[in-house]
Amino acid sequence: GASAVGESSDGANPFEDSDMLAALESLKTTPEERAERQKAKGNEAMRSREPHAASFAVERYSEGLAERPRDARLRATLLANRAAAHTSLRNWRRALDDAKEALAVRAEHEARAEPEGSAAAAAA
Repeated sequence: GASAVGESSDGANPFEDSDMLAALESLKTTPEERAERQKAKGNEAMRSREPHAASFAVERYSEGLAERPRDARLRATLLANRAAAHTSLRNWRRALDDAKEALAVRAEHEARAEPEGSAAAAAA
């Protein structure tokens, strides 16, 4: 028989499928936007002080990093925030690794930005 618009032959609505929604979301937003959204969710969890909030935050920051944002400051912030969440969980090694990587990403970003600033200062 005929099925309603938006329903598959088995009667399921594809717009209620989380995989379908994630695929559509990835098409309409940039990696930076998706990473920012995950960062905000992680930050909110850390502020909540609820049980398992730090674990949830680690997952959100990790998902933000998995988006592979090109913005070095955003990557460094996600890493630093994840390090803080790991510290709350007493995951010392992971916290240290993320903190070191955050510093390296930040230093690399600043080193790349330095020549532009130097040229602008010389021209002034």
